Amino acid sequence: MESVHNIRKIISDLHSGDAEHCEAIFSESKRLIIEAPAGSGKTKILISKIAYNLATHNIPANKKILALTFGVNAAYKIKKDIAQNLPSLTPEFNKNPGLLNSRITVTNFHGFARKILKKYGYLLDERLRDIEAFEGVSDKSEKDIEALGLGFDIDQMSNIVSFYDAIKEDKIHFLQNHKIFKDYLSLVKRKFLPANKIPFNAYLIFLLELFYEFPHLKAFYNKLYPIIIIDEFQDTNSLSWEIVKTLINDETRVWIFGDPLQRIYGFIGAINGLMDRAKKDLSMDIVKLHTNYRFKDQRQLLLIDRNIRACAENISSPIISEDAFIPVVSYENTEAECAGVVRYISSFRETGQGKLAVLTRQKSKEIDRLVSILDTANIEYFYGLFNDDDKDYIEFHNKALKIFLKLLEEKKPKSINKRFLGEFYTQIERTYTHATQTEKSLKILLKTFLDNLFQEYLFLERDEKILFISDMLSNRSLKQNMEYLDSRIILSTVHGAKGLEWENVMLLGMKNYSCPSFDLCLNCGKIRVKNQECVLDLSSQFFDDQLRKKYIEELSVFYVAATRAKNFFCVTTNDQRVNSQGKVYSSNLSCFLSLPGLVPAFLDN
Repeated sequence: MESVHNIRKIISDLHSGDAEHCEAIFSESKRLIIEAPAGSGKTKILISKIAYNLATHNIPANKKILALTFGVNAAYKIKKDIAQNLPSLTPEFNKNPGLLNSRITVTNFHGFARKILKKYGYLLDERLRDIEAFEGVSDKSEKDIEALGLGFDIDQMSNIVSFYDAIKEDKIHFLQNHKIFKDYLSLVKRKFLPANKIPFNAYLIFLLELFYEFPHLKAFYNKLYPIIIIDEFQDTNSLSWEIVKTLINDETRVWIFGDPLQRIYGFIGAINGLMDRAKKDLSMDIVKLHTNYRFKDQRQLLLIDRNIRACAENISSPIISEDAFIPVVSYENTEAECAGVVRYISSFRETGQGKLAVLTRQKSKEIDRLVSILDTANIEYFYGLFNDDDKDYIEFHNKALKIFLKLLEEKKPKSINKRFLGEFYTQIERTYTHATQTEKSLKILLKTFLDNLFQEYLFLERDEKILFISDMLSNRSLKQNMEYLDSRIILSTVHGAKGLEWENVMLLGMKNYSCPSFDLCLNCGKIRVKNQECVLDLSSQFFDDQLRKKYIEELSVFYVAATRAKNFFCVTTNDQRVNSQGKVYSSNLSCFLSLPGLVPAFLDN
């Protein structure tokens, strides 16, 4: 008992005695939700909670903790931090990766599926033995499917897309609609697998089918993982949630970490209200974190964080104790805004104020104009304005994975050392001698990732390093390495910036039909315009349930952008918007900046 007391004291001191942190870490609750806003120390709690349960032998012999994350980088960062923190808690655990691997599995959902299918997928189809070599492909649109050249007819493509949409919208579930899922897998086996391709949803559906057809395997994993942790739970989609429920039995302890207001992936299937559903369905206790450590020395950023959250919780009557002032730079038109942003970037480079992330809701002609001006002025920046479904983005990851696996097969290296990684990158360089803008950026991100792998993850064994690289490329996750870049100026979408942070953040395009999105503004029409600002008419019937949910989703994007900054956050706007046909309309300042507790503070441009 004394040793447990000492371990608790070490961890408590590490968290400066924060009562909410300690409650979450030392809680004996079997089912626990840790609701953690940006900057509240969520990852630190997650690591300490895992370390505490490992150090106090709270895991039965021959059992493991399963930690599932949304991103690949997050999984391996968690493992690295655990490896670094455990030695201070107990001499049994040092940086011996073999011992750590025997006690915990940390991965993302697709990595977990591949890990099991590589071992047991042959029970469903022999070809799944080679699942690591398959090319992950999209089947979310008829255009994507037709581009694969696999011989689908129009009806088949339409059915596949309808199936994808039903999963994304949480309208179809494996057990209730098993025949439909089985028919889909049959089509995957006939059409995709012979071409060494596999749709991303199929990884998860094959895993569900494996557990369904072979219940003894499901029972094995139920017993193997008595503790299951899910990070960034608000981003979980219906297939991932079904896998979690499959892994849980009456004895399983479940710890969920997340923040409903950071759910910005609804457009790819993140389930709305999932944390509330989990609390009800699994009878979970909840710990809510309130202290924001990221902004503890930045009063205005702290108020921005608090007041946006208050509006999200109660849009009609938020509890506001003090207004937050948001710096706004307004311009007459797009050309003037782009020129002003370039001037700011140029002057910022002369300061020693860390890095500046210039964020946008999405790619647009306005952003293309900004990039063009930066290029003409020979201003160095990192271009991170790519989307997951961009052709160049997809093909780079797929091609890099093929090169890596081929090199592995040819060289059969005894270790994944600096020389081998250098040879891998040299082949990438040779392949992309005439690279597009996106490909140039991805080469930089790949080099950054490989350098970081060699410097920060030396404790990983050979096979784990191979898996890390394969996971990064299979999941098309190179963008997660933007936080390690040397570049002082980073251009990125808000979605690409999620989970990252910089000293300074500038959010572009804070006007109607941009932030909030075009679709929401088009369906609104329930605003007042005051001093060229959109002001929500809270007495109107605008906020029916459907539009309220959509509005909170859009507000979440704004919240994520604002909370990427550690020192300074500002926004820009202009008085015009231009549609895809080039027609010019007048524009108003975003209604987000007129919400209760948020006050625009206009700066000279």
